[in-house]
Amino acid sequence: MALVLAVANQKGGVGKSTTAVNLAATFTAQYGLRTLLIDMDGQCNATAALMGMDWQPAHTIKDVLWEPMAIADVMVPTRHDPRLSIVAGSPELSYFEKSIEPHVWDDIVQEARATLLNGLPDDVDVVILDTPPTLGLWLNTALGASDAALVVCWPDSFSLSGMTQVLETIAHIRDSANSGLGLAGLLVNNVRTGVREHDGYLTLFRTQFPELMLEPPVLQRTVFSEAQRLAVPVQWMSDRAAPEVRRWYGQIAGSILERCGMSVTAPADAGSAGAEVPPVGRGSRPRPTL
Repeated sequence: MALVLAVANQKGGVGKSTTAVNLAATFTAQYGLRTLLIDMDGQCNATAALMGMDWQPAHTIKDVLWEPMAIADVMVPTRHDPRLSIVAGSPELSYFEKSIEPHVWDDIVQEARATLLNGLPDDVDVVILDTPPTLGLWLNTALGASDAALVVCWPDSFSLSGMTQVLETIAHIRDSANSGLGLAGLLVNNVRTGVREHDGYLTLFRTQFPELMLEPPVLQRTVFSEAQRLAVPVQWMSDRAAPEVRRWYGQIAGSILERCGMSVTAPADAGSAGAEVPPVGRGSRPRPTL
C-alpha cells in the first residue's frame, strides 16, 4: 500500500502547497516513485501550481468525498511526468464544511482513509494530502487518512507558538481515529540567511524539536515565485537557482522516506530520477515518532 503523508499547519501562508507540490515532484523525479497529490485545500493552490490557473478538471476531490467516486476515476496525470498525478481541489469544500454539524465530524474522520483512498491504484507509492490552513474538518480528515504528518512552518513567532496546536491536533486524531498516525518531520520554510531573526527562530526550532527537524531548511528563493507563475515544480525548472533547490528537496524527501520506513536509494544527483523504490505496505512500516 502507498505511504500517505498530510502536509499540515493551521497557519496560512507558510508554504504548505509549495512544499506539497515540490515534494511530490521530488518523489517522482528523483526517487522514481509514482506519486499522487490530493488537494484538500479549498483555495486550490496546489492544483494551480501543478496544472495552471486556467485548468478545468472534469472531477475534483468533491466527487471523491460526496459521490463517492473512486480515486482512480478522479486522479489525472500531470503534463510534467505521467508518474505524478493529481486530484484537483474544490472551493466547495469550504462551503460544505460549514454545513456539517461538529458531532458528525468524528464519523467522517473515522472513515477518512477508506473514503479518500477508495480505488487507489496498486502502483501508487506515495500519496500527499495538501491541507487547508485551519484546524477544521478537512485537516482532521487528511490526518485520519494518513500514515504521517509533515508540519511546515516559517521562522517566526506565530509558527513557533502554533506548533503546540498542531501537535495537539495530531495527538487527538491519533487517539480518536488513526492510531497509526505519526510525524514525518518539521520543515522550516522561507528562511532568509543572514537575517538575525530567522537565524534565531531556526535555533529555537532545532532546540525545541530536535528529533522532528528536517534538514536543510528551505531558503527564500525567487525561483519559487517563478515556478508558481509557470505552474511548473522547481524539479523541472531551468532557472539557475533550481539545482540548489532540487538538492534541498532531494535530501528532505529522502529523510521523510527513511523516517517512514521506506527503503530508498538516494538519487545520484538532483537532476536524475534515482532508483525505483518498491511500494511498502502500511502494516510493514514503523510508525514515525510522535
